Amino acid sequence: MPGSLDRLQGYLARLDEQADLARLEAILTDARVRDDLLLRDLGCYCQFCDKAYARNLVCESRWHQLYVMCWRPGQASSVHDHRGSACAFRVLTGECTEVRFEREDAGVVRPVSSVVYETGFVCATEDDDIHMIANRSASENLVTLHCYSPALTTWNEYETDDAALGSFLRTAACSPVIATRTRGAAPSTS
Repeated sequence: MPGSLDRLQGYLARLDEQADLARLEAILTDARVRDDLLLRDLGCYCQFCDKAYARNLVCESRWHQLYVMCWRPGQASSVHDHRGSACAFRVLTGECTEVRFEREDAGVVRPVSSVVYETGFVCATEDDDIHMIANRSASENLVTLHCYSPALTTWNEYETDDAALGSFLRTAACSPVIATRTRGAAPSTS
């Protein structure tokens, strides 16, 4: 793997158990690693698909998977969890919308919040968090770098009421906010 990923590659290669999520987030957040260099070094993995977002595997072992995910405008993941795996991802280019969900009685999920992450932002989540990732831009592609630990082999997908989800995303009270992070600081919203 190229130079801008040396620290991440080294950490992942040494794993003999699930990655420490805080450490993984810190490595991905490292301000010394510029997004344009990551994109250059990962260019061969930046493959898009017109029908759905593309998951391009960079490397994997029992204890991790590293993907470059490429999203055309309007593409989104299913509503899912990471069942047994932690996930940390960095936005390499574009704006990424994460919609978070909570379980209700009878196994139904409902959207409870949404956040828009700008280029350079890192998000880290535990295995039982339920979310959806989307590129809500009308014209710009989105590229994200995702690391799962241990390797993501199973997950749950959830049904949602598309009309309710659309309504949620349009309401003023639940409008996405822009999340930004400076090195060593907690995310802030504006």
